[in-house]
Amino acid sequence: MRGFVGRARELGDLGRELDAARSGSGRFVTVRGRRQIGKSWLVSEFVERYGGPRMFFEAHGYTETRELERFRAALAASSLPSAPLAGAGLAFTDWEGALLAAASGATADRPSIIVLDEFPDLCERRRSPDGELLPSPQEGSIRAAWRTLEQMPVVLVLIGSDLAMMERITVYGAPLYQRPTRELLVPPLSPLEVARLTGRTGADALDAYLVTGGFPKIVRLWSGGNLGAFLKASLADPGSELVHSAARILDAELPANVNARSILSVIGAGERTNGGISARTGIKTTNLTVPKGPLTVLAEKRIITSALPLSTAKSVERRYWISDPYLRFWLRFIEPALSEIERGLGATVAPSIARNFSDYRGRAIEPLIRDALARLSIAGDATLSGARAVGAFWTRDNKVEVDLVGADREAPPAASVAFVGTIKWRDRAPLTGSDIAALVRSAASISGVNAATPLVAVSRTGFDRIAAPIRQIEPDEILAAFPAH
Repeated sequence: MRGFVGRARELGDLGRELDAARSGSGRFVTVRGRRQIGKSWLVSEFVERYGGPRMFFEAHGYTETRELERFRAALAASSLPSAPLAGAGLAFTDWEGALLAAASGATADRPSIIVLDEFPDLCERRRSPDGELLPSPQEGSIRAAWRTLEQMPVVLVLIGSDLAMMERITVYGAPLYQRPTRELLVPPLSPLEVARLTGRTGADALDAYLVTGGFPKIVRLWSGGNLGAFLKASLADPGSELVHSAARILDAELPANVNARSILSVIGAGERTNGGISARTGIKTTNLTVPKGPLTVLAEKRIITSALPLSTAKSVERRYWISDPYLRFWLRFIEPALSEIERGLGATVAPSIARNFSDYRGRAIEPLIRDALARLSIAGDATLSGARAVGAFWTRDNKVEVDLVGADREAPPAASVAFVGTIKWRDRAPLTGSDIAALVRSAASISGVNAATPLVAVSRTGFDRIAAPIRQIEPDEILAAFPAH
């Protein structure tokens, strides 16, 4: 498998910023994305391909004095024209002075690139009396430096894994508001990219995505073979990316929030409602969603997603799930087996996970399919009746559940329902006419659905005895809905 993969769009965006710097104007780029998603790898690849003057500095969360000394040492070892200035006797007192010193000597024919990785770890975390995160002095120093840097042939790149903070530093009223010339969000590799990199096709490729989540370092572990072989090899190594990436993400984003971790464990185990989460964690429902409550924190961190049943009626029956497929898989299968894996017994755990994966993926695939259908519809697939969003429908007692509801908006009440559908992700049995009949019966409970509402059916293993005119979708079409760069 090749080293660096994909990311053509992001590399192109960075390249355009570098081209603009060649005109003599400074460029300011923020790069955000979840830990282990490949942000640093992307920017490192970009600066290496450039080959011109650059420095790459990674913050470690030390005191400002220590970080500034580390920055000085990194500058001295860099290829920037200013490197000789960073002598042993030089000391920076703030980030404004450090950045201005690093940028000195930059030329338009060979702009200087300065990268600050894990920028949130440079910033002091200060809070107001009511607990709101306040701008840090370091953000003010960056803003002060930018007043000069924007007139120089320099590309300044700030990378951060704290999604909430990286978004906050550029909102209205923040020190860096309107300063960046480009803000990049680095997503996971798409299902289609995972398919190409693992050499898998159709439903097998979607299985690979549900396990790896598109995290590049984990995808690279899948050098061939089936799910069982991949799990056996990956779990046999207690230090593998599959085993420990999720723990590193959660330890960094939820370092001391016991309630949030408890809630994640029960959502990962399949719990989806406020009442169920409360019952299994002992946390009162009234405390779950207050401004600093654990569900609120998890949502702000983009770790969980929630939705209401989609129809033309209002609803309060919210459900929750883990946003990222890899985190969802890890919480369901790997975290409970960590003690065995760390004792070197991972290879013996793998067969059990592989056997239970079939039941797990039936629910886990649903958000991915909804995303794919929304993409297909927005791209112009007329058979999906112009849906701009795809959700699901359920009742409080779960007696009615419909996997797919296409509509004009994500949150109810929708103005209209474009289609309803069912997902049958079975190993061997195809989707049949009886499945369609069950869909029709359930859909009758959905506000906005009538006899003329189009029907959609998604199957892992094909179709049999389907008489009605129904839009039929199989795994290859789901894969093709996603981009590949």
